[in-house]
Amino acid sequence: MATLRKVGFAGFTVEDRRDALLEMADDVRRKLLGVELAVGLGKLDLGKLDLSKGKRLARRAVELIEDGSVGYTLIIARKKE
Repeated sequence: MATLRKVGFAGFTVEDRRDALLEMADDVRRKLLGVELAVGLGKLDLGKLDLSKGKRLARRAVELIEDGSVGYTLIIARKKE
């Protein structure tokens, strides 16, 4: 925030939005499950795409968010006149 202050911002509000990030990552995991079901039913051909790798990455993203390694913060400020 020091950098923002230096360029004239003040009145900071900081909001932890980790829950929104976790919700988004969980949504990706659910969609990948839907893709997996469609592939299993023969309704979708992924060609050379590696679904298992996508699932691993999505699972890892959730782990990193849950343990606090990855976050999402909203910073609101106003520009001083």
